Amino acid sequence: MKQIIFSISIVFFLGIVNVQGQDTMYVHQTGGIVTKIAVSKIDSIVFYNTSIITPPTGIVTDFEGNNYKTITLGTQTWMTENLKVTKYNNGTAIPNITDTTVWGKLTSGAQCDYNNTPSNTDVYGKLYNGYAVNTGKLCPTGWHIPSNSDWETLQNDLVANGFNYDGSTTADYIAKAMATSTGWATSTSIGATGNYPSTNNKSGFNALPSGERDGYSNYSYLGIGGESIWWSSSMYQIGNNSSIYVYAYGLKYNDNSLGQYPAKSMNSGLSVRCLRDDHTTGIVLPSVTTQTITAITQTTATSGGSVTYNGSAPIMANGICWSSSQNPTITDSITTDSQLVGFISNLTGLIPNTIYYVRAYATNSKGTAYGAQQTFTTTSTIVTDYDGNKYNTVTIGTQAWLQQNLKVTKYNDGTTIPNITDSTKWINLTSEAVCSYKNTTDTSSISTYGRLYNWYAVNTGKLCPSGWHVPSDSEWNILDGYLQNNEGGKLKEAGTMHWNTPNAGATNETKFTALPGGIRNRTGQFFAIGNDGYWWSSNSYDSSNGGYRGLSFFDSFITFSNGIYKVSGLSVRCLRN
Repeated sequence: MKQIIFSISIVFFLGIVNVQGQDTMYVHQTGGIVTKIAVSKIDSIVFYNTSIITPPTGIVTDFEGNNYKTITLGTQTWMTENLKVTKYNNGTAIPNITDTTVWGKLTSGAQCDYNNTPSNTDVYGKLYNGYAVNTGKLCPTGWHIPSNSDWETLQNDLVANGFNYDGSTTADYIAKAMATSTGWATSTSIGATGNYPSTNNKSGFNALPSGERDGYSNYSYLGIGGESIWWSSSMYQIGNNSSIYVYAYGLKYNDNSLGQYPAKSMNSGLSVRCLRDDHTTGIVLPSVTTQTITAITQTTATSGGSVTYNGSAPIMANGICWSSSQNPTITDSITTDSQLVGFISNLTGLIPNTIYYVRAYATNSKGTAYGAQQTFTTTSTIVTDYDGNKYNTVTIGTQAWLQQNLKVTKYNDGTTIPNITDSTKWINLTSEAVCSYKNTTDTSSISTYGRLYNWYAVNTGKLCPSGWHVPSDSEWNILDGYLQNNEGGKLKEAGTMHWNTPNAGATNETKFTALPGGIRNRTGQFFAIGNDGYWWSSNSYDSSNGGYRGLSFFDSFITFSNGIYKVSGLSVRCLRN
């Protein structure tokens, strides 16, 4: 037998390929130089000292006193052994779940031995589910579960520094450099961990083929001797899907790269490698997602979220925060939730028919991070007038308004309001009256635009339902001030279903939903439906004129002046007492 022996520590064998009948040996030398040596009739190869580096090493101890060797690779310091702890770093026990049915239904942290055999843990470490990982308490203090970014940093550093099996510094072929030299199934694929395994572990990462526990169907054990898969702390959801998916990274006996597995179930059982917190891979803000708002009522709603990355530090608080102003923070209303992934939060004490903004939050020692903002509007309180007509309500600032124009034909004491259709009678009135636009009896039109009242009906103080009243000038001014810069467009129903084109500036941001109900003027004539809306104030300016507010289709300004004739017929919006 012909034997070739390398005993120089700077030489590392990478692989053999056959080129035109001649075997070619690739030899990696210090300085990243790859040399091609043509040899023939190679019967066997003996390797001495195949490592080309001597990276810094150390020891770290977990909560139970287990010691782990460590290694510094580039800017990172990693454990070179899989975690085997059975308690979180706060001393809480991690349940050991052997039953497959129980394991598959878990929504909290758990661990197990491969094939429920403790001797496997002595060699390969424990397997943990995603819920245990997401507590942020698995690794010893000062260490964390690596994120996608951390794994990619390791991958990029090893590739750039010549740890690919073929000496290249571009694509990822680092599997052999990470895997142990024993325990792997055999492969004929060049550069795979199972191909010439005696040449493995150039980096000292010391990856053993620890297998996994399936997280999708029968929750069985598989892959020992053929794969090593470690959790990432990076998680994600797809759309409104309630399922949480987790990234993982791993090696396989017949592959030459560090693979990313982007859709591991939280109920998978995978190995854990811990990474030290330091100035490069230290504590950062968490990542958190916000769930869609559901179960909306007048005063409550349901939201929630998921902490998808703990930021390399334990999560101290998480939940949702909300406000009627955008981008709420933890100084606004909040919940505090115990679960990290898929937590459900109940919002209470809300105001009916009000726009709210919601964000999930998560806090670690670095600070507080927020999820994407969600918005919703609480349902309306229903107010009923004496005739039985129902009105939604809307809260704007400190005021609560009816969301539709008044359409009642009786005062709130049951007295009928005179319905005056004749123009001559209307213009000579000095007492209360009501009418519909152009005296229509179309219930659909009346329901949409409401009725028109003269100021004398307003002045009775009995038009609005009990507990509500026609607003005064000062109360209209409060609304004007809330809108800022006379932005009447925030009051107008958007679009041109009821307003004529162009309905300038209409956004209905306040949900006031002002409609152009028109006017009956002092000559008893009807006009401007579709163009303008006019609403009474309870103020009297003089014997002939009362206060009002107006909106038009051609601009977004709120109009008012020294009053309008009291005999005019205008719409009415009621304000809560």
